[in-house]
Amino acid sequence: MALAVFLIVHTSVQTVRVEGVSMGSTLNHGQFLIVNKLAYKNLSFQSREPSSTLGNRRFPLFHFPILGDVIVFHLPDDPTRDLIKRVIGVPGDTVGIENGVVYVNGLPLQESYIRTRDTGYLSPVLIRPAHYFVLGDNRKASSDSRLLGQIPLDNIVGEAWLSYWPLSNFGTLSSVKRLF
Repeated sequence: MALAVFLIVHTSVQTVRVEGVSMGSTLNHGQFLIVNKLAYKNLSFQSREPSSTLGNRRFPLFHFPILGDVIVFHLPDDPTRDLIKRVIGVPGDTVGIENGVVYVNGLPLQESYIRTRDTGYLSPVLIRPAHYFVLGDNRKASSDSRLLGQIPLDNIVGEAWLSYWPLSNFGTLSSVKRLF
């Protein structure tokens, strides 16, 4: 029984420690989080029938990442390192930055979590299928999709769900709108 509980917990959640200031003021250096690893798990389906309309598709176990989710992902060039960032663009979106204002599909993104804006510029980019555009909340001190490029769905570990340490920050993250 204990082994079953261990396996269930190990496959569904992970703890992470926030390193650095790239997500300030939302998350602070040294803060500990619980990551929901099941949130974005997907089932792959490959049809063996050439005439099938399903083809090769992914079906989310719960849902795909959405705008505003705070996620943990493996670095594309170093899968042993994880980063925490906010989803700004999903597949099919066009994301650009002008004078520090993020535009998604031509509309300015309302970002109440941003305390100070930088003056950055990014030509509009189309987000590829099964990829995501992520930014740190502290744009001046963040290595994110502006540097790393789009993040493949397969690199996403899960959704940052709960802050448990320090206790003064205990609670769910504001991006969490649902358990799964």
